Amino acid sequence: MAVVGGGIVGLSCAWHLQRHGISVVLFERDHVGAGASWGNAGYAAPALAVPLPEPAAVRAGLRSLIDPRSPVLLPKLPGRELTRFLVGFLAHSSHRRWSAGLRALLPLNVRALAEYDYLAANGVPVEAVPAPFIAVLRNAHEGAGLLAELAGAVAAGFPVDYDLLTGAEVREVEPLAAGAQLAIRLRGQRMLNPPRLVDALAESVRTRGAAVHEGTAVTQIARRNGKVELSTVDGMRDVDAVVLAAGAWLPRLAREHGVRVPMHPGRGYSFSVRTPTLPSGMLNFPGPRIACAPIGDRLRVTSLMELWPADRPPVASHARRFAARARAVLPSADWSSVADQWVGPRPLTADGLPVLGPTRTEGVYVAGGHGMWGVTLGPVSGRLVADLVAGEPADPALAPLDPRR
Repeated sequence: MAVVGGGIVGLSCAWHLQRHGISVVLFERDHVGAGASWGNAGYAAPALAVPLPEPAAVRAGLRSLIDPRSPVLLPKLPGRELTRFLVGFLAHSSHRRWSAGLRALLPLNVRALAEYDYLAANGVPVEAVPAPFIAVLRNAHEGAGLLAELAGAVAAGFPVDYDLLTGAEVREVEPLAAGAQLAIRLRGQRMLNPPRLVDALAESVRTRGAAVHEGTAVTQIARRNGKVELSTVDGMRDVDAVVLAAGAWLPRLAREHGVRVPMHPGRGYSFSVRTPTLPSGMLNFPGPRIACAPIGDRLRVTSLMELWPADRPPVASHARRFAARARAVLPSADWSSVADQWVGPRPLTADGLPVLGPTRTEGVYVAGGHGMWGVTLGPVSGRLVADLVAGEPADPALAPLDPRR
């Protein structure tokens, strides 16, 4: 059995396949955890794992076409793949469809944190620490979108525990929130160290016998003579079945197997910096779209939604724009200490839902399209797909996430 992709989703699939006694070989085009699983802010926040396409996101995208300061960046002349994605995104950006997407994600969201507890209880040294999420607001308008998302989560049946803080209250508990006029504090979420998480999972699957081939890109998948044939940079490989968990590169491999959901990379930028104090959880600045969280003894800062091809080099002007916004909201940081700079693609789907399950090709399965919520939903997605591959009845949670939809 093969797994293509060494991020949190692919490693979770491999780990759960091994739980069923299935021998696994894993192929990763770069090194384990090199993609979005490494460079994110390390927050497992099921209360915030909502579909990306909704009216506010559309307004942000349109604003990016005329405002060079926008945190959502689109090419001036989108190609065919991006155009198809944007058309699908617009079609799903109604309140009705967004609410339906919330209901589709609910079964995964309610089980997401328990999966981290399960991994820890079964020998994977994962620390998913309870930590608050604080949205730092310069005015009430900046919190409107988040409050609407939280209200939608509650309406879909997900329990959400949050309160409102005055500027003085939030500055007292989080000194880095110097410009806060008010804040939204969300409890009940978890914080992780992303590099440690992927390293721990990778070590666990290796220890249990998986062969992990790093620097080995899979370029094509086909079914021939009752086997699934993988074309790699090192030659051909026949396996009984394969799970495609290749992140932003998933569409290139899955399209010929009937996966027609429009997908496109949404690249993000991150770096770490030293600060006088570290927050107790995630600090999110909705206005400038800056998110930061403590990773070790440094603050990781993330931002941008750049709809650029996955393998394009970083855009220097975009990185400078990101850094300028981060400096504005974190004036006390030591900006001479910037390190761990990263650019990577997040796998977005036009309807904002992951693709989990079988394709039209026997023995070819898909696990991906989690957007910004791969850390939150990766472990539970890995379990659901692995259980299906192992022959268990399909979990009803998979129905709206069918890759052939």
